[in-house]
Amino acid sequence: MQIPSEITLNLNQVNFFRQLARNDIVVDSGTWRSGKSFELCLFAILRMKTYPGIREFIGRKELVSLRETTFLKFLELLENHLHLSDTKDYKVKRSP
Repeated sequence: MQIPSEITLNLNQVNFFRQLARNDIVVDSGTWRSGKSFELCLFAILRMKTYPGIREFIGRKELVSLRETTFLKFLELLENHLHLSDTKDYKVKRSP
C-alpha cells in the first residue's frame, strides 16, 4: 500500500501499516489523539483508490464522535492530502 510522500506517520501508524503489509491481523487501539482515526481513514481511502467498487465502513461508539472527529479527518485526508473530492471521486453517505 503506497502512502503519499507528503503524509507523515507517527511510530504507531508506521507499525500499523508494516503489519498490514505482512498480512498480519491488526487490532488497532490506542489512547485519545494517538492517530487511530487518521490511520484507519487513510487505510480505507487507499483501499478504495486501489480497488474501485470496494465498500468501507467506519464506525464509532457515539455518532457525535463520528461526526466531529473521524468523519472530519476522513474529509481532510481526501481533500488536503490525497487531493480528491468526496463528491467527485467517492460516494460518502452522510447521516441526517
